[in-house]
Amino acid sequence: MNTNERQMMKEAQQLIKDKRYDQARVLLMNVDHPKAKDWLDKLDQIAPKRKNADLYGFGSASEAALAANNTSKDIYNSDDVVASTPLDDPASQMDPATAMEFGSRGTRASSITTGDGTAKSGAVLMVLIVTLISSIVVGAALMFSSQYFYLLLIQPGFAAFLVALVVTLAIKQGKVRNAGIGLMAAVVAVVGLYGSYRYFTYVDFRLFAASDIQQAEPSLTNSEVRFVIDQFLLEETGSSGFLGFIRLEAAEGMTISRATSVGGSGLGLNEFFTVGYWILEILFIGFILLAMVSGATNAPFCTDEDKWLRYNTTGYVKREDSETFFNALQAGNINAAAAVMQRNGGQFEVKVAQCSDHASDAMFKVYMKAGRNSQDVVKPTVIPNEVAKMLRAQ
Repeated sequence: MNTNERQMMKEAQQLIKDKRYDQARVLLMNVDHPKAKDWLDKLDQIAPKRKNADLYGFGSASEAALAANNTSKDIYNSDDVVASTPLDDPASQMDPATAMEFGSRGTRASSITTGDGTAKSGAVLMVLIVTLISSIVVGAALMFSSQYFYLLLIQPGFAAFLVALVVTLAIKQGKVRNAGIGLMAAVVAVVGLYGSYRYFTYVDFRLFAASDIQQAEPSLTNSEVRFVIDQFLLEETGSSGFLGFIRLEAAEGMTISRATSVGGSGLGLNEFFTVGYWILEILFIGFILLAMVSGATNAPFCTDEDKWLRYNTTGYVKREDSETFFNALQAGNINAAAAVMQRNGGQFEVKVAQCSDHASDAMFKVYMKAGRNSQDVVKPTVIPNEVAKMLRAQ
């Protein structure tokens, strides 16, 4: 038995202690040693292999725990497992300290989590402050650029992307892994961005109106000018101030024209469709922000090393090999699955996120590249690190 297989046996041993039977089975099936086959036979007695194992044979911790609860006797008690550790020779036996360590770890929580709800109060406050400030600044920039040109959906969408980029950086810095906080930050960003864009447009309107009025009536004081503007809005819309301005803009409608067109010709929108377009803008901004922020809070995180993880592509699978690949995964034959993986090309992309080479767990997923329908066909799932090391293109 080589060193890698010995390590896989030790990892399988701990998985059995933790009642993560499906994952232990995957490791044991890929070790060519009589002791591994013996353990598989015993494992089949206490936790029979399910016909439709969840997630292509990797199983789930919850289902393994349920199977364990229905088992009257765990024949893999700590003494039995330590005593039957696979050996090439007597000198390679576990020393007592190692055996005690393995026996005392009990149920082990995974070292990798996604969206586990962790969020320190200081980090949450920092994220919300950064979100509010960045959304107001970008909203002001959006108003300023709109004075010269305005590309429907593209400009507000780009503004939302900029804000989301800043917010995700704040989330990463604060190590916020709470989906609720992410949703709150997205809502604050939408309100801050679009609200500030509209409010700064209102301020710009009042400045230009005040300038025109003072040129026509130089004797009027500033307070009198403000009164004239509010009276105008009140007479036109029935409301003064910011609300009156919004209602005035809606009533005046908007004109849609090509960017290269000369003059004011174009498609005119009445009040109803103008408000409808504004709502569309808000929803579009919200979609971008929510997608990016939720992706940040649900990214894989290594609790042992207190750091975010990035997925690394370990190989690709061609469409014609996909059935073989997924069937091998479901059967727990990792070597067979890795055999059809290649270094580049292929519709299916295999990705793994690891804390380190010596970590106990890794995060695994399979991404299908299909244009607009691209998606994770195997959702992010924690698997033994030894299995992750095997899932690489040769």
